[in-house]
Amino acid sequence: MEMGDDPLGLFLLPKAVKDASLRPPAHGREVGKESPRWVLLDKTAYFAGADVRNATTATSKTREGHEIQVTLCTAAQPPLVSYMCVHSPTLKPSHDFAKEPTILATHDDLLLFRLTLGHGNRHNLFLSDYFVYQAASDGSPPSLTHITHPCGDPDNLFPDTHVGILHHHHPLIPLALRPHNPQHYIVAALTPTRKPGGEYRLHLYHSTTKQWTTKLLQLGGLPPSPPLTFFHHYTDKVINLSHQAPGLMGFADLWRGLLLVNVLHDHEPAPTYIPLPPPLRPRHDNQLPNGDTSDVRDIAIDLQGCINYVEFELSILPHPQRHSGSYIADGWTAAKWSWIAESGCWRMDCHLHSSDISDTMMPRLPNYSEPQPDLEKLHVGHPVLSLHDTHLVYLMAKIEDRAHKAWILPIDLRNGVIQQPADFAGADRTSGICEMYVQTNISRYPQTAPTGN
Repeated sequence: MEMGDDPLGLFLLPKAVKDASLRPPAHGREVGKESPRWVLLDKTAYFAGADVRNATTATSKTREGHEIQVTLCTAAQPPLVSYMCVHSPTLKPSHDFAKEPTILATHDDLLLFRLTLGHGNRHNLFLSDYFVYQAASDGSPPSLTHITHPCGDPDNLFPDTHVGILHHHHPLIPLALRPHNPQHYIVAALTPTRKPGGEYRLHLYHSTTKQWTTKLLQLGGLPPSPPLTFFHHYTDKVINLSHQAPGLMGFADLWRGLLLVNVLHDHEPAPTYIPLPPPLRPRHDNQLPNGDTSDVRDIAIDLQGCINYVEFELSILPHPQRHSGSYIADGWTAAKWSWIAESGCWRMDCHLHSSDISDTMMPRLPNYSEPQPDLEKLHVGHPVLSLHDTHLVYLMAKIEDRAHKAWILPIDLRNGVIQQPADFAGADRTSGICEMYVQTNISRYPQTAPTGN
């Protein structure tokens, strides 16, 4: 753990900003070349000097008037992880920021992130600034917009995983004029209320009005969530289904199911619920799920518009030193499903156990001089689905789960093949194996400066 300045040793507080966050990777900055159709994007931003600029750079200001410059470095093909850089001419990362800016959601050319200033405000959402970055398109340069805070009511604040963003074509703007106007968007977050009976709040920010509104959703009529006797939903990830119907979003509880809500309806929406497939390892009837779902599951919309879901089950053995906080990896199982809308069911597309892959087929881990570990003894997790090859999943891998060196393993679940791994440059900003990056297609938008008329 990195500790802040504490000359007397009286307090052991973690640094607000990790030293590694001041050293962005060198890859991904090359613009002007053919851009990847999609990328893995680190959710935690890096800080960089004013010299880290390219055609994606856009600026805005915080609520206190500090200039913020954002640059996307998304030219790296997976399994390399792309990233976002933040710079301010008036703020020092190690002194003025509560933590690194965090990406909350992406959709097409839109990216929503949160930034918090001031030591001690790390978990204070009241003092956060929210920004929407929009990539260049239709001849318009990239833009960065500081959006209205969700307001001072604690019930209107939302955890990072509860929020998504989508485009909204304003009906009052003629279709012929839309290419010459910035596209409007909606930020949507779903949170449970403190009342029993399945009551939820749907928080909506409209770029047209620059205001937040809140709707109450009554979901108590949906089937109970086993092993509970009532419906319960905790959003782990938000996916965008507006290609199926304008305004349709999926709020995924990766332990339970997918809640489909149309956020454009003025009347009370009638949500649709899709339970997830049964888990690979059945739980006892009275056993509640626990742990971070992103460590073992993912759901995504691929480039063809299909819903894909993957579950990853790790087998572990207790560590000889019981209080070490670590464990011994002992193989894994992965399965991938796709949602078949016509039949209203999940189809298992592939199922793979680590023992099905020969160690002789394991590519060498780059920049690792020690003897290569057996695949089944690697600490792996955080599966992320490819948006292009629907049978490909990317796993984070470490020799030890607490190590500050990691790789991204692309695994073809259909053919049982591990493709060439890549170093994960953000590994020294991790603790264990946890969610660090997401898939996005923002890279396919122009990364060259627009030409004048």
